[in-house]
Amino acid sequence: MTGTGRRVRLPHAAFLAALVISSVAAARDHKLASGEAANDAVSMTATVYDAEQMKEAVGTGFDQDYIVLELKLHPKTPTPYDVKLDDFILRNENSGEHSGPLAAGQIAGSGMLVVKTDGSANQRKGGFSVGIGGMMGGPGGGGGGETRSVEMKDDTPGGSQLDLLKKKILAEKPVTADAAGLLFFPMNAKEKPENLNLQVNTPVGILRIKFK
Repeated sequence: MTGTGRRVRLPHAAFLAALVISSVAAARDHKLASGEAANDAVSMTATVYDAEQMKEAVGTGFDQDYIVLELKLHPKTPTPYDVKLDDFILRNENSGEHSGPLAAGQIAGSGMLVVKTDGSANQRKGGFSVGIGGMMGGPGGGGGGETRSVEMKDDTPGGSQLDLLKKKILAEKPVTADAAGLLFFPMNAKEKPENLNLQVNTPVGILRIKFK
């Protein structure tokens, strides 16, 4: 109330501005699906990137042809932990599809690697393998249904895409301290994270990471 007895009201424009600020803050607080696992050799935390996070990290969403995970690992012994991409397998527990991650040169070397689906409505029981340089990748494990092929597209001028991916992808090397990086799996990014399971081979056994 003012001295004249009139009620002071928040201007309509100010109210809308406050609402927008609140919405932006809520968007920043959006929680990405993640999971963690550990054994005597190493502890790991993996986070599933959404399209926005992918664009912030590498400048493109890759048309949702990849599921991208941010992996953080912490070695738990003085012995160097040997990070190898071949130790990681991502599985879709809903369809049975599975794949290992790709190296930077397989995604954006002399060209951009693109995984295409033939549109078949049938789900296969196995996973698929990926060929490089235009070779076909077909279903694994004897399953039928959906198949995928690989083709190469022109890279960005000067190889900048490759350079950026090399910096972002989890480096293959022995580590004795905390390490982090991205893993690119040639799988449909529209898949629900709760259907995914990351399997990691370690020197003392297999770690399995579920996402929620």
